[in-house]
Amino acid sequence: MCAERTKQEEVDRNYEYFRQELPNLMEHHRNRFALIRDCNVTGIYDTIRDAQTAASQLYSDGLYSIQQITNAIGDLGFYSHAVHLGTAQ
Repeated sequence: MCAERTKQEEVDRNYEYFRQELPNLMEHHRNRFALIRDCNVTGIYDTIRDAQTAASQLYSDGLYSIQQITNAIGDLGFYSHAVHLGTAQ
């Protein structure tokens, strides 16, 4: 991973990757949550909280995204941005 890449660049790249992969993900993981880093799904979780917990443990630099696997592609607000989510409820 390039050290100079910003969190926003990570989010943008991951989102484009997610949009392309969504049809494949929908087949087996509908309504679950994908943890994405470096344009790769690194985990699939049943809840957004589980995805956030894993992300904060795996990626202390905060460079990751979380997206719900659903036909209604959208911004999950705080969760879809590559930031440390340690304060999420």
